[in-house]
Amino acid sequence: KFWFFQAIAVWIISLPSSYINSLNIDIQLNTLMFLGLIVWLVGIITETTADIQKFKFKNDPKNKDKWIQSGVWKYSRHPNYFGEMLCWWGIFIFTIPLQNGASHLTIIGPIFITYILLFVTGVPTLEKKYDKRYINNPDYKKYKKETSIIIPLPIKK
Repeated sequence: KFWFFQAIAVWIISLPSSYINSLNIDIQLNTLMFLGLIVWLVGIITETTADIQKFKFKNDPKNKDKWIQSGVWKYSRHPNYFGEMLCWWGIFIFTIPLQNGASHLTIIGPIFITYILLFVTGVPTLEKKYDKRYINNPDYKKYKKETSIIIPLPIKK
């Protein structure tokens, strides 16, 4: 069941890229497509940076039993998920000028990954895990209170 769900999820999420790859046309870039590229680029940079920072943090023995709250993690508790969502929204935005009729339904892809990460497997799973692990840690409670859950934002005071 898990692998079946994975296969269906990948198919749904990649609908915009599958659509554009199915077209047999010369693509003329326009402003909206450039916007899509910028959104995708910000997403891939954010996700990659967050993942590298977390990898380095987790592999440093002095950080055992700690949570990351430096780098982009200082501004978002889940910046890697934010970056992932931006990537898929950027791809969809890129395809908008090439959409017509029912192909607009490919918006289901970025909506689906956003929903999954925000409400099903991503954020809820990790928030529950960390809430349980750091239940008695006032520093974690402060970090959670001051730090945006998804969008990297200035620290709330």
